[in-house]
Amino acid sequence: MGTSNLIALGALIVAILGLLPQFYIMIFEKKTKNRILKDPVKIKSQTEDQRKENVEKEPMPPMLRILMLVIFAVASFLIEIIIFGIITHLCGVNLDLATMSLIWKVIFYSLFFIPGAFLFLALLTFVANTTD
Repeated sequence: MGTSNLIALGALIVAILGLLPQFYIMIFEKKTKNRILKDPVKIKSQTEDQRKENVEKEPMPPMLRILMLVIFAVASFLIEIIIFGIITHLCGVNLDLATMSLIWKVIFYSLFFIPGAFLFLALLTFVANTTD
């Protein structure tokens, strides 16, 4: 494997490890609805943690959601293209599209589906939050 492939793979791993906490917070954060307790005895007996859970959290701003979707698209494309480059190097396939066989071209172009889906969701989020 070439030195540039190893450097790219190492940079990719470091970038993914650096982004994991932000993705974890965005994906697995509990979404609580506003729960109003009508019984005053229950309100007095609540702990501080339970009061914090009862407060309605604001939804993620649309621009932040768009930014995260674009980051997902770029990160997934980088992961796919680096792994594809490593596999083609191990199989002895030249990365020139003019000389690739049809099956390798199909695999190469299929790498654009997942990032394209993320970018399409970002576009839908943008369009849904614009005013007429």
